[in-house]
Amino acid sequence: MILSPARSTWIEVDLSAIEENIDNLSSRVAPARVAAVLKAGAYGHGAVEVARRIESKVDKICVATLEEGVELREAGVTAPILVFGGLDPELTGECARFGITPTILDVAALDAYRKAGGGAIEIECDTGMHRLGLSVADTTRLAGESLAGGVALSGIYSHLFRAGDGEEGRAATQAQIERFADCRERFFATLGDRARGARFHLSASAGALLYPEARFDQVRLGIAIYGYAPGEGVFPCPLRPALSLRSRVIQVLPVGAGEGVSYGHRILYSEAGSVATFPAGYADGVPRSLFEGGGEVLIGGKRRPLAGVVTMDYSMAWLGSDQAVPGDEVVLIGSQGEETIDASEWARKTGTIPYEVLARLGTRMPRRYIG
Repeated sequence: MILSPARSTWIEVDLSAIEENIDNLSSRVAPARVAAVLKAGAYGHGAVEVARRIESKVDKICVATLEEGVELREAGVTAPILVFGGLDPELTGECARFGITPTILDVAALDAYRKAGGGAIEIECDTGMHRLGLSVADTTRLAGESLAGGVALSGIYSHLFRAGDGEEGRAATQAQIERFADCRERFFATLGDRARGARFHLSASAGALLYPEARFDQVRLGIAIYGYAPGEGVFPCPLRPALSLRSRVIQVLPVGAGEGVSYGHRILYSEAGSVATFPAGYADGVPRSLFEGGGEVLIGGKRRPLAGVVTMDYSMAWLGSDQAVPGDEVVLIGSQGEETIDASEWARKTGTIPYEVLARLGTRMPRRYIG
């Protein structure tokens, strides 16, 4: 992709890192099959390019909206696609037309999907997350109605809400695993061979690696395939972050003693120095709060603190007495020399999680793909 000469800020994605992560994760969770979660533009990495690279390595692709699924189909992706969340009956025709598997949560949506010629559905069972899903009894009942009406059932799933919380989350996670196992047992006891093709999946990245008993037939891998552990503590699989965020210095400005930088002059510098301005701001997904949290960037192989509040389109880094010139590379996420800044560091300094950091990276920045 050609970079805009007017605004040299871009995201670089190493597809080989994503592929390597999937290979490592797949070997750890086998014989459970792997579904890759590519919602929110593959967590900011670019869903189409990621899907094209990894679709032959996974059993299924999961997205959050029908629009995300259609984008992949129109780009030539042929792997099975599951849309999370309930299906609006008005969208059943599009779901059927593009061969995308919806999550069905009620009879009205099931009937509309059947009339539209839909071939298969999945059902979400609520085992404790209390966000979406049906009770164990209602899950089995809706599954029976689907099969009786000629609509295949490709899967039943649920979601763990404390799998990444270490020992504090163990009791809640074990309780969910037991409820989901009960759902599976009731399902097959009630429907028997008619439902043999359905795959049960409960675990996202944390559950898949930390709770082997929660793998069932399939696991949904999201944040881990992009190179980040889904929670604090030791994660039992090597992961390599795939994304870096880079920019270039567009101007170096002097700052006198007693002066500050950006809105509010939150810091008044006791000694004169200079700042490097680069075109990446909160409209691009650089959190405004990153300055308050002590955020840094890399210029010339060294960590440089943000010098003032992040603005919509620009940020400034403090150089002190060091030198920089327009065109010098600025690394916001990634490595330069011996130093590395990753999305986990941003998350710690802004009070959030790497998922949000990556998913909020703006679409106006071009993506470059390597590997």
